[in-house]
Amino acid sequence: MTIPVYVAEASPSNIRGRLVTLNQLFITIGILVSSIVAGLFSTDKENGWRYMLGLAGVPSVIQFIGFFFLPESPRWLVSRNHHEQARKALSTIRGMKNVDTELKEIILSVEEDKKVQAATGDRFAIERVFTTQPVRRALILGCSLQLFQQLCGINTVIYYSASILKLAGFPTELAIWLVCVPNAVNCLATFIGIGLVEKMGRRILTLISLLGVMIALVVLAVGFQLSSIHSPPINKTAIYSLDDNASIGDCFNYTNCEACVDDPVCGFCYQVGAELTTGTCLRVHDSFPERYANFSSARCNATNVYDLEKSKRIYRWADSYCPSDYTWMAVLGLALFVLGFAPAAVAMQEFCHKDAISPLQTNTKNHICFRPPQPHPL
Repeated sequence: MTIPVYVAEASPSNIRGRLVTLNQLFITIGILVSSIVAGLFSTDKENGWRYMLGLAGVPSVIQFIGFFFLPESPRWLVSRNHHEQARKALSTIRGMKNVDTELKEIILSVEEDKKVQAATGDRFAIERVFTTQPVRRALILGCSLQLFQQLCGINTVIYYSASILKLAGFPTELAIWLVCVPNAVNCLATFIGIGLVEKMGRRILTLISLLGVMIALVVLAVGFQLSSIHSPPINKTAIYSLDDNASIGDCFNYTNCEACVDDPVCGFCYQVGAELTTGTCLRVHDSFPERYANFSSARCNATNVYDLEKSKRIYRWADSYCPSDYTWMAVLGLALFVLGFAPAAVAMQEFCHKDAISPLQTNTKNHICFRPPQPHPL
């Protein structure tokens, strides 16, 4: 929240919305880069996650150090009667010495805000917002936009793209890389939103984007439903050893892959390219359930799955997903979702930071809404 507020206060009013939008654009670029880094380190089963978390700290440290060299917000300095410091800060930000005109505008706006505050009494800004009818309406509108934007599920998509793709039927190592698809579309769609927001207007762009999100959710729902209906069956006539029958237990009772993997102690073992005829439900290994079945199993054990080169593997082990012919619908649905969401996010930021600033717009307490969060995909 702090960075959009700082950008909004330090930028000229005519490009305030665009600069705050660029902040989100760079966030989407960062998310895309992080997903690529995650894919690169995903091959290291033991230490890859450590490198992912460690590298995430590098830009944080750079940003932390950089903040020490940033000047304070000129508007905040003026509100504290530090006019000379405000002049220096404004000159540093603008890269020019002659900032008298803009400084006078800031001083006048701050003085106007103080007059309003004196006229309304010593009340909190939030109280003045709710008691000023035009500002209250803008506040309700802005907060409602943000509420519905979050309720559509963007955080679920950003946080759990890999999990969604895995549930759709992709192996873990492939799902990690496929996260790059929706993240790349998210970045591209943000560029599209920036280019269209002034041409189409905030309202039309938001309505079209929300329609795209609804279509994407339908595609995802249909894809998962089809995958559930056509879940690979369990081949109970497959050859088991006597030891296998003892170790499989209740896993032997399931009839399809979906029911099998829903049980936390069972997993689906199948031959690549013959999922519909060779699938068996086996008990997972106690220590490494995501890697292979119980050691006593003749299929999908350590020797013929995890510890064997991928090119030589006959079997594939799935402890939390089922192979499906409809996995492409999950990728398409996620891509359509962010393609619809990103332009709306741009339009809402333009609205919140440029169009819908209240008449009491002399400090950050009067911005009615902020950038919707887009968390790290890991």
